Amino acid sequence: MQEMVKKKKQRAPTLARRIAALEAEVNELKQLVEALKAVSSGKPGPNDWQKTVGRFKDDPDHEEAVRLGKEWRDSQPKC
Repeated sequence: MQEMVKKKKQRAPTLARRIAALEAEVNELKQLVEALKAVSSGKPGPNDWQKTVGRFKDDPDHEEAVRLGKEWRDSQPKC
């Protein structure tokens, strides 16, 4: 009988650690699911603008698009 109690006591910390690890993993997965929901909903996150700042730096195609856009706007009649 005492041997069974010893085994239970030895397993308890291991079981508690395993449960804690599983709970942490579940929480991480929940956060990942929420992040994926936000991305798939098309709604921007709070700091999404930071991901796009500087994206076209030194891009000749972007600079050409900007130049053509300015050229077109300048050619339009002024209101």
